Amino acid sequence: GVAHEIRNPLGSLKGFLQYFQHKLPLEAQDKTYLSVMIQEVDRLNAVVSNLLEFARPKEPTLEACDVPEILRHVLTLLAQDVAAKQARVLRDFPDELPLMRLDRDQMTQALLNLLLNAIQTIDADGEIRVSASVSADSGSIDITISDTGAGIAPHDLSRIFDPFFSTKKQGNGLGLAIAHAIIERHRGEISVESELGRGATFRVRL
Repeated sequence: GVAHEIRNPLGSLKGFLQYFQHKLPLEAQDKTYLSVMIQEVDRLNAVVSNLLEFARPKEPTLEACDVPEILRHVLTLLAQDVAAKQARVLRDFPDELPLMRLDRDQMTQALLNLLLNAIQTIDADGEIRVSASVSADSGSIDITISDTGAGIAPHDLSRIFDPFFSTKKQGNGLGLAIAHAIIERHRGEISVESELGRGATFRVRL
């Protein structure tokens, strides 16, 4: 309820800011300030949206999905973020894998959050490897996202999927928690391995 109450005035704030941005004869610096204010409203709205997603998760609506297709879509969405970091993404998955019954939107969100986490942790010229394959033993599909970022301290590894826990200055601590919850709702598993200074590897088994 609180989240919805916050969301409504945020919408009004953004609308009036955009109105003044186009209506008033502003100097360049003032236009910049207004743009920053609008971006900050969007950031607040994203935090509230993530909170709602975590607090009131929807049951997955399952349909036959191609995991490589979802991965390609997510990487397309994040292409600008990767370019801004001057990073590299290595794709190590086939064009097609056996179809799985998934909620396409929810799984897209989970993988988006995992990759955003990887992008945020790497430096310029960093590298992210995304792989997917069928497990010969169980028939499950295994997705691995590895990065060459700063890594995770041993005492933080057990907490990274906790809501509101974040080691990043700009993080709200909900991205990985939401990814974890979505994967669990699909009866999947997620785990992480990491060493400080040597990056991290997230493994998802569906």
